[in-house]
Amino acid sequence: MNIIKRIFTAYHHPKLVEILIESNFLGALATNIATPPIIAIVFYGQIPSSYLLVWVLANFSIFFNRIYILKKVDRVLKEGENKLVTKYLNSYFVIVSTVSLLYGLMAWLSVIYLEDSYIFFMGMIMAAVISTSMSIFSSIFYIFVVFVVLQTTLFVSAFIYHGGEMFYFVAAMAVLLLIVTINSGYRQYITLKNAISLEETFKAIYNKSSDGIALIRNNRFVDCNEAIVKMFEHKSVDDVLKVHISNLMPKYQPDGSLSIKKMLRKIQEVQKRGSNEFEWLHKTRNGKEFWTQIRLTYIHLEGEDLIHGAWRDITDRKKLEKEAEKTAVYLKNLNTSLEQKVQEAVEEIKEKERALYQQSRLAQMGEMMSMIAHQWRQPLSAISATSSALNLKVKLGKTDKELIENMTDNISEYAQHLSQTIDDFRDFFKPTKGKRSVSFSELLKSALNIAEVSLANRNIRIMQQFEESTSFSSYPNELKQVLLNLIKNAEDALIENKIKDPFIKFVISQEGSKHILKVSDNGGGIPEDIIDKIFDPYFSTKKDKNGTGLGLYMSKIIIDDHCKGSLEVQNTQEGALFTITIGSKG
Repeated sequence: MNIIKRIFTAYHHPKLVEILIESNFLGALATNIATPPIIAIVFYGQIPSSYLLVWVLANFSIFFNRIYILKKVDRVLKEGENKLVTKYLNSYFVIVSTVSLLYGLMAWLSVIYLEDSYIFFMGMIMAAVISTSMSIFSSIFYIFVVFVVLQTTLFVSAFIYHGGEMFYFVAAMAVLLLIVTINSGYRQYITLKNAISLEETFKAIYNKSSDGIALIRNNRFVDCNEAIVKMFEHKSVDDVLKVHISNLMPKYQPDGSLSIKKMLRKIQEVQKRGSNEFEWLHKTRNGKEFWTQIRLTYIHLEGEDLIHGAWRDITDRKKLEKEAEKTAVYLKNLNTSLEQKVQEAVEEIKEKERALYQQSRLAQMGEMMSMIAHQWRQPLSAISATSSALNLKVKLGKTDKELIENMTDNISEYAQHLSQTIDDFRDFFKPTKGKRSVSFSELLKSALNIAEVSLANRNIRIMQQFEESTSFSSYPNELKQVLLNLIKNAEDALIENKIKDPFIKFVISQEGSKHILKVSDNGGGIPEDIIDKIFDPYFSTKKDKNGTGLGLYMSKIIIDDHCKGSLEVQNTQEGALFTITIGSKG
């Protein structure tokens, strides 16, 4: 019961119903108007006339009812009243079933009243009706099935009732024909459904596509979708189809070419090559210009040569491209300006760095004057004492040749020491013109020659540990400046903190390609809250505030930037530890 209910309440696609309506008239005309009189004439005199007359009139009545019902179906179908469509189709089903019963009745009458040859003639007519029913009813499959099953059942039962080998054989063939007909009808029904589904899918894609789609023939649109209508700001598809293609574009394209001539060339290219894709400037019905991406394809449809076109509005993209071009030009100019500003800033930084370097050198020179004084005090005192002793000997007349030679040799030795000291300071302050091969041991010796007297006068011990000392290429005078600055800072820390048994320790080592010098002291170290700031310019820890704050800053620049190494600081249990590494940056 549920299956029957579903069959008689099922929704049928409007296209399938339309196919039934279109095929109904000719089918009804053949089945209910043309065939019944022929059968009545052929069987006249053999089957009672009253039976034949009633049978023919019943068919005529059914014909008019079929036409009437399907007109009702057509009306409610157009109005979209699906429930009424189903209701009238069920009424049509009853009428069609009546047609089957009438032809089945005639099959029984022929068996009862006619000779065998006439019976087979009636069988041929019924077979023809069953076969043609496929083209009439297959769009509504349940009507088709009931029609052929009911008619075949009555036909087969009549032949079996008649009896005889031949009639049994024909009955069996009728059953086989029924199976084949239903199978073919089902396939046709599925084919119709699939075709309708495919058509609707295509129409949905065609009409709902965001891209404009159109067919062109003789330089005019012969069909288009809603996107084209919207794109060109027309009211309907018909409005677009009335417009010549030349009125959908400005007179000239941006390159100065005449739009219609250029478009005709594009269409000719499509006809030769099969397809073409290009950008095009169009205009709307209101004269507003907009850019599109067009792809034209040559097609052959229903015996006609057409051009299928797809339009995509790229106005926003073109605006972005223009903005991108402007941005590119702006960025290029900005980049040039920034490069110039960066170069100027770099030169300014270099100039400031040179000024700071010179300031640092001058400050260090002042500190070294104190060292020179310490270096010269002892030799000058010795020279003065020797000269006074020689003068006294001369006055007392106690001079001899050997005494004079010894005293003058001493004076000469002291003078040479002073001269060597001058050379050391002069070499230290010579500008470095380039790199040369140098070692940390050589640099340390040169720096200590300048600072050792000052350190000795303050009872500061020098501790040296040379694990390995090989040469490397660098700037010796700049490195000596760094060493002297570290030595001076250590000396100041030791004196300021009044360290008992003060010392400065130097450790030279090598790790692979890295050359390492560690300078440490026992001055108590650097407070943790400022250890990260000691390499900043103008930052000084000296309590007397006489420090410039440039020494460590310039030392960091010399080692990190000029010598491509690293200068780092950390605290140990005894004091500060500075580590110079050359070769750490390649």
